[in-house]
Amino acid sequence: MALILRIFAECESGERAAAVASDLAAALAAFRPVASMEPARYRKLPELFEFSFDLSPGTRATFDAVLACAADGWVHTGDEEHGSSVWNRAPGGVFLLPSVRWAELIRFD
Repeated sequence: MALILRIFAECESGERAAAVASDLAAALAAFRPVASMEPARYRKLPELFEFSFDLSPGTRATFDAVLACAADGWVHTGDEEHGSSVWNRAPGGVFLLPSVRWAELIRFD
């Protein structure tokens, strides 16, 4: 199984996005995150930057542990082999950092 975590977070500048990338990597340290792209401004919502990490080990336990970083707000699709879980920030909800607005955890074999 492979795991990819996409995150969209509020950042007012590229410098702030670099700091958020570092903070996200620290928050995900238990999952050995490897950035799969440089932080980039999201064209549809320019106040957001996109971050993407490959996580390991690519196991169901890792998948479940990432989901547990936010108790509420996840919507799950797919089956046992392939799927996606999407988190949307709701009032009072936080996933990893307060600046995170949306995340998607993708799993595939």
